Amino acid sequence: MDIEGSEVPVKYTALIVDDMPIMRTVEQVFLAARGFNTVVVENGKEAVDLFAAGNSFDIVLMDLEMPIMNGIQATKEIRALGVKSLIFGVTSADEESMQTFKTAGLDECFEKPLDDEKINKILERLNKGINSVRDISIGIPANNSPASSPIPQLRAILVDKAKSLVVDFASSCRSTSTILTKKMAVEGSEVPIKKCTALIADDMPIIRTVEQVFLNIAREFKTEVENGKQAVALFPAGKSFNVVLIDLEMPIMNGIQATRKIRAMGVKSLIFGITSGDKESIQTFKGAGLDECFEKPLDDEKIDKILERLDK
Repeated sequence: MDIEGSEVPVKYTALIVDDMPIMRTVEQVFLAARGFNTVVVENGKEAVDLFAAGNSFDIVLMDLEMPIMNGIQATKEIRALGVKSLIFGVTSADEESMQTFKTAGLDECFEKPLDDEKINKILERLNKGINSVRDISIGIPANNSPASSPIPQLRAILVDKAKSLVVDFASSCRSTSTILTKKMAVEGSEVPIKKCTALIADDMPIIRTVEQVFLNIAREFKTEVENGKQAVALFPAGKSFNVVLIDLEMPIMNGIQATRKIRAMGVKSLIFGITSGDKESIQTFKGAGLDECFEKPLDDEKIDKILERLDK
């Protein structure tokens, strides 16, 4: 990642494994500021294939929930190849899932999102492992100096990239808007779509933003929460929603636990899982009481299916 007047010498190599483009971008920005050359892939199978083909990396940042092959399976297969690279899990899973992830062969597991403190811990582990092999001059800046954070230009790139991704999603919503307009048209006159209420439960702010964009077009009133426990707490407090969009992997309480608790209260709202989990996880999620489960990210086709269920 080249930035005029702010080049950082490349001293390390890193493989980033995550199905979410924004998370790959965040991790690239933090690592580029610390002297890493990065390669990115979007699922565990692609990561395993790279090592099987003879590629090597100083570190691997591995997500847990991904389609095709999740982080646990990928880590086990990479270790089975005899790979000695440091592998760090970076996930928003609950403690039990994180413990299972660690036993697959991780060196450490961090909660999303990556930040300066976590990067410092990664560098400490990396320096211990290769200090005796080659000169490491980038190190960990002492006394929390400004150099301990990614440089401002890199942070600016991260913000711009995040905005760009949201704009891309918003642009793709235009066809949804057209669909809704056609649905409203009856013999040349417009019929208002009934207002709906929606609850969005996801620990990632960028995902909540994307889902808001789509729901804005569907003219729905939204409430946001960042974990399953917060979602569950709304219903005994008297809140009701036509639609609930719920993530699977969240801290404190995941989507499966939250959905079960919500259904146990007798809630009849339509609950849609929006996740990047593997097939087995999705089936378990559905069994908790979902009406349907969609793979991230939300798009026009999925929104149309949600609207069809609402219209019935």
